[in-house]
Amino acid sequence: VTPCKYKEFLWYNDLNYGNCFAFNSGKDINGNQIEIRHVTRNDKYNGLQMLVYLGDLDEKTMLYNRGLYVTVQDQNYHLISAEGIHLTGSKEWFIHIEKVVKKQVPRPYSRCRGNLENSNQFDRKYYQMLIQKLSSYSFYDCIFLLYQEEAIKNCSCYDPVSFSTKNNVPPCINITEILCIGKTFSNYFVKEFNIDSAKTFCPLECERTSFNLIS
Repeated sequence: VTPCKYKEFLWYNDLNYGNCFAFNSGKDINGNQIEIRHVTRNDKYNGLQMLVYLGDLDEKTMLYNRGLYVTVQDQNYHLISAEGIHLTGSKEWFIHIEKVVKKQVPRPYSRCRGNLENSNQFDRKYYQMLIQKLSSYSFYDCIFLLYQEEAIKNCSCYDPVSFSTKNNVPPCINITEILCIGKTFSNYFVKEFNIDSAKTFCPLECERTSFNLIS
């Protein structure tokens, strides 16, 4: 067993979950590049083992909002839409991780577009924005930014699930603003969304990595 060091945990703030920590991201607590850890066996004794303190010992930590939210991502991708699982406190959890890599042959054999970093066949505004902010691109994160534009236009604030697409725009935080972005989200994705129009700004990538977590 190789012990972890606190310097290997990179702190960041998530607008939904607050204080978050990334382990094995390739960066240390100060954002400096460090070596990626690897495992040679895939059983429960050769993965990451953690004991997490969630609060005062006298407090009840079985509540949903006092647990952990765990996500797993590839070091090369930092997705807004990364899925995870909720874990309550006062329990021992084992998480099975299944890595899924989907690759497609570019057009005309599929709907995805290859060589996005050099392509001039789509509007690159949101692609460049994601690369600058997250160092990675995904179709789902891109269409969320299209919705973000609508939220800013309709509510004069941005949905804090993601970053703002415009400067000097505050996050939506009060009840009126939250209701506004909720309505905008529903209208955009349920009533107004057109995938063919979205592809003008957000092409489908030909390779996508995701992780299924089973507790």
